[in-house]
Amino acid sequence: MEFVKEDFLRLKSGYYDIPVLISRPEGEDNPPIIIFCHGFGGNKTEKNRMFFRLASKLNKKGFTTIRFDFSGFGDSPAPSTAFSLSQAVLDLESVFVYLNKNTYGDPSRIGVVAYSLGGLVCAKALGDRLPIKFACMISAVEHFSPPEEDHKSPKRCTDTSFWFRGYEISTDFIEELMSFKGAEAIRNKQIPIKFIHGSADQTVNLTHLVNYFSALSTRDYPPVIIDGADHYYMKDNHQRQLDDAVISFACAMKNIVQ
Repeated sequence: MEFVKEDFLRLKSGYYDIPVLISRPEGEDNPPIIIFCHGFGGNKTEKNRMFFRLASKLNKKGFTTIRFDFSGFGDSPAPSTAFSLSQAVLDLESVFVYLNKNTYGDPSRIGVVAYSLGGLVCAKALGDRLPIKFACMISAVEHFSPPEEDHKSPKRCTDTSFWFRGYEISTDFIEELMSFKGAEAIRNKQIPIKFIHGSADQTVNLTHLVNYFSALSTRDYPPVIIDGADHYYMKDNHQRQLDDAVISFACAMKNIVQ
């Protein structure tokens, strides 16, 4: 894949700094912007370099792309206990503030591509009225309940934290996560939202997509269900189908979102 030049910076987000990569397309005047939101334990590159791959393709289609790490994950210097839905929305808001003050693209045309738990973050951001103009949700989490398998369930570390899937996380995050429903946050939102999901996703099953889609007031963009794909889109043909669906939706947004 051809290398795309990206600017690296760190932005303040509350008490923390978040690492950010920004790439502006060549020859584009005031291009639309797409921000990527990664999943739990993920980072600005994501599984199988999903975000790097998509950002490179979108950049060539005339979009400024923003990849960043939520506080507590990736290259963030914050501890993993810093991560929560509210902190993640604050991180995303910090990116919006920066884009409104700098000339990387059109701050009135900002979309989000969100993966897994990043989808729930995006839903909360929409509920909190962050000015997202369109969203593409990949294998998006809509709700959370602890897995039945004991080895995957949260284990208390201290009075204020749990150990979950290799990370120490705060009890506040678990409580917020278990009480939040993404479908309610996006209900009646008047922006284009595209859902992409694997039919064989056992990590975030299709119930999440059904809940989200049923909450939409307009259904102009039917979901894409990739046959046989798991949560991580491990196979080459699944990655191609995923990329095609994201790029197609984004290009449609470039033409209609003003």
